[in-house]
Amino acid sequence: PRVAAFAHKVTREPWGLDGTAKIDIRRQKDLADCFAGQKDTDCPKGDPEKEIYKVISPAEQEQSDLTYAITIIQPGKVGDEYHMTRGHFHKRADAGELYFGLSGSGVILMQDRLGSVTKEDIAEGAVVYIPPGLAHRTVNTGQGELVFLAAYSPQAGHDYESIVRRGFSKRVVERDGRAELVDA
Repeated sequence: PRVAAFAHKVTREPWGLDGTAKIDIRRQKDLADCFAGQKDTDCPKGDPEKEIYKVISPAEQEQSDLTYAITIIQPGKVGDEYHMTRGHFHKRADAGELYFGLSGSGVILMQDRLGSVTKEDIAEGAVVYIPPGLAHRTVNTGQGELVFLAAYSPQAGHDYESIVRRGFSKRVVERDGRAELVDA
C-alpha cells in the first residue's frame, strides 16, 4: 500500500510541529542511569522532575518509510555533566540518521560497539550524518536550548538496552567553564 504524504510546519517560540504531534518528555529521573554518580531513580544531584529534553514527532511517523522529529535539550548540568539525550543504537544495523541543527550548540557523541567514540559539533545550520552501527547521544553544551531535527527510518528501531548495560565510554563535563570530553 502506498503511504500518504504528510507535512508539518516547524514552529518556534515554543518549538514544535503544527498539527497532530506526539511529545515525549524525559526528566532527570528517567535518565538517572545516564549521568555519572546516579543510580536508578536516585537523583541526589538535582530535581528528579526537572525536564532534560523532549522529542516532538508527527503522529503519522509509523506509517512512513522516512520520518522526522524535533528534539529540544534544555541547558544545564547534573553535577558537572551537561544535559544530554539517553542515547541509543538502532535495532536495524543498516540504519543511519541525519541531524539538522535549528538552534543552540552542543556535541553529538557516536560510539561503536567496541566503545570507540567520535564527536561532531552541532549548532544552528549544521547537518550531521550518523552512520549505521553507531550509538549516538546529543549533549547541550550551550547557554540556551539545543534544538535539532532528526530524519530517520521509523523501522530503524531504538536499542536503549545496550547503552543501559555498557554506557558511553566518554562523557561531556564542564571544566574551567568549558565543555570537555572525558573518560567515563
